[in-house]
Amino acid sequence: MANKTLLNPLNIFALVKGPGAVEADLVIAGFFEYEPGEPELIGGAKQLNDGLKGLVMRFRTDGSFDGKTGNVFLFKTPENTIPAKNVMLIGLGEKQSFNLDKVKIVGGIALHKAMISSFYDIAFAPEVRDAGVLIFSAAEVATAFTEGVMDEYKALLSSNVKAIKMNSFKILAGATHEPDAIAGIDIALSKYQA
Repeated sequence: MANKTLLNPLNIFALVKGPGAVEADLVIAGFFEYEPGEPELIGGAKQLNDGLKGLVMRFRTDGSFDGKTGNVFLFKTPENTIPAKNVMLIGLGEKQSFNLDKVKIVGGIALHKAMISSFYDIAFAPEVRDAGVLIFSAAEVATAFTEGVMDEYKALLSSNVKAIKMNSFKILAGATHEPDAIAGIDIALSKYQA
């Protein structure tokens, strides 16, 4: 969990769980643009796809979801699949040009789309490392995503949106990356306090 001494109005914290196993109103998973012939999904991305009986790959290959930066594909979870009630696939863009600014953009879009759809218990799975992009640590990805979420939160508040009630905003991480994800969340929250 994030540091309890930091102001955390959206209850953002790290959780060791995969996107195909987490209970939430909405699970959001990041994916790069689909490239024909790309390697099979692994880790959380595979868990999500398998739990949804292949729907993630179907949407990626049939053109329903292109993976361009910030593009979203939202759908209700089919019965007898994963515990989350809804799924949002969110684009991370081209793998070769991936950077932390894109993660920040994704964070803002994720919060905005969740709020306008009235989802208040959210889980986000970056899926960056599972896709083979290892140039950024789990802490850097968690920091950028949380900064994007908090920037959008401040923008919504300044546009006269009434108080945002968020039950929880979980950033999913593998057990080995949980401490880094916690540190990244705390870094972003401390910037928000400044």
